[in-house]
Amino acid sequence: MKSIIFISISLIIFLFLSCQKDDSEISASLEKMINRKLYFEFIEDKEPIWVSEYHYNNEAKLDTIYYYSGQNLEKAYQFELFRYNSVNEIVNKLTFHYANDSIGWLLHDSTYYGYENGKLILEETLFFTLSSDHILLKYEYENSKLIRKYNCSEQQLLSCWTYDYSGDLCVKESMFLDGLCENLYDYTIHIYEDGLLMKSEKYKSNDALKQIIIYTYDEKGNLIIEESKKIDFSLTRPLDYVYRYEYF
Repeated sequence: MKSIIFISISLIIFLFLSCQKDDSEISASLEKMINRKLYFEFIEDKEPIWVSEYHYNNEAKLDTIYYYSGQNLEKAYQFELFRYNSVNEIVNKLTFHYANDSIGWLLHDSTYYGYENGKLILEETLFFTLSSDHILLKYEYENSKLIRKYNCSEQQLLSCWTYDYSGDLCVKESMFLDGLCENLYDYTIHIYEDGLLMKSEKYKSNDALKQIIIYTYDEKGNLIIEESKKIDFSLTRPLDYVYRYEYF
């Protein structure tokens, strides 16, 4: 389950390049290489809940991400290993969890990426330690822009996301609870200044605001703080969090 959480919450920097890529893919292609990502519950917190540390190969491609708890920054409890094809596209991500000192590392899941004309069109994650379940995502493009992402089973489309643009910038993401993109669950509006994402506002399907995310940058344009605030306190899911990014 931790692996699923990391996959889902690591999508923040993706808006610099497209509307939907995972943190590992973005880190591998950004010229501004991330060193560490720190997760806090609130902006005033001093000690992180967990830290992810990024390591790159000799070609400056992301090689490994190590995860540490805030209480133990000496020994990782999870790491992700990335493999590339001949054109430096990520084709496989392996996630390992540390079981205990006697068992050591266990393979938790493996994600496979498929491409067409240099664009990610297929992403499949197989889980080994919890069950035989898997996640299958398919991507559709139009004029080189991602417009839809589908969560699929082997037989049907289960849910989908759509992406709307202003120029080259993604300004709206919508999530639907069906494969036909008809049953709207929620949507997110993205607001930019000088091409930089400054704020994301997430709404319920009835247009009620439930979450705001604020982005802060340094003088070089590096994203250094991402702060999420829960607006709708009737929601039980924790939407408050803070990410701090450090670069080489």
